[in-house]
Amino acid sequence: MIYHRVKLLMIFLITMTIIFTSPMKTAVAEDKIAGKDRTETAIEISKRRVREDVILVNGSSFSDAISAISLAKKENAAILLNQSKELDPRNKSEISRIQAEKVFIIGGNKVISSSIEEELQEGHDVIRIFGENRFDTNKKVNEYVFTQKPETIIITNASAFADLLSISAYAYQNQIPIIISDKEGEKLDIDGIDPRTTYLVGGEGVLSRSIEKKVKKPIRIAGSNRYETSLAVQESFYKNQSDVFVTTGEHFADALAGVTLCNNGENILLVKKSTKEIPENSKYNFTLIGGRIQNGKGVALYVNPHQDDETLAMGLQMLKDRKDGKEIYIIQMTNRDKSIAVEKINKRLRLENRAEIDKKRCILQETGK
Repeated sequence: MIYHRVKLLMIFLITMTIIFTSPMKTAVAEDKIAGKDRTETAIEISKRRVREDVILVNGSSFSDAISAISLAKKENAAILLNQSKELDPRNKSEISRIQAEKVFIIGGNKVISSSIEEELQEGHDVIRIFGENRFDTNKKVNEYVFTQKPETIIITNASAFADLLSISAYAYQNQIPIIISDKEGEKLDIDGIDPRTTYLVGGEGVLSRSIEKKVKKPIRIAGSNRYETSLAVQESFYKNQSDVFVTTGEHFADALAGVTLCNNGENILLVKKSTKEIPENSKYNFTLIGGRIQNGKGVALYVNPHQDDETLAMGLQMLKDRKDGKEIYIIQMTNRDKSIAVEKINKRLRLENRAEIDKKRCILQETGK
């Protein structure tokens, strides 16, 4: 009994020490822009620049949202992410802060409801741009933005949002229309455009060779996967640029909102988890967008003698290390088969279809899952 009281007292003292000696970073640090979800991250991005107008898109459906890039440049607009049925109070507050004269809605009533449009009409000029499908919406947005025939266009697959986002900064900075297509180009509509140069972003698995025959001087930019394609864009257009924004290539939201920050020659690089995935990463000045990305600044190793000690005694420090971008590893000491900790851990591993720990040898065994 005395032992447990002493242990609890030690845990309490260590926790209090962490609280008062470890300053926690705010959601938006010097080299990171992030909120607690994609909507809040987009708002934090919006606050980084003076905006004139706002583009409201569905933050859970990229089909229409990805057509907002060129419009955001033309209107100096923030891209805010909302759900379909009700206007998020945080977005309403940000629109008010910007004092936006115009609010653009990309997509039909199913992606952003008519009730949201009606609410925004009180005090704002609301312009909804939409078509019968994603290809038609994309065409109507480009017609609104580009009143003259462009000399250069970019073609990407409508379903490969990562390839589109890889080229988004270049398109944004140079006001080049992004035209979405299906793989074989059956839904590609470039009638009357006749560009001198066409960039095809993505491999033949997303844009077949048949599309190359439909345009003049096609230039394909592609890698073996979405991340290699992102690096290919960097090598093609930003070889000497050291300032880059980094965000996840696993979803579209953070990169889409973040493209509006690329006003001084910066690019957006896509990674899965960490900036350490980027070759020669030390030569770049990174600004991270979103809470899913680590900046590879070190490793934190926690060793604890008893289950839950890492949470009770070190939980706050772990949170701080996570916010600082460190990779976290935990070593838990047990008395092998005499401890119930291993079985509890194995129970969790089984639920996650991961390799279990062998009690006798205390090593990971391959399960084939």
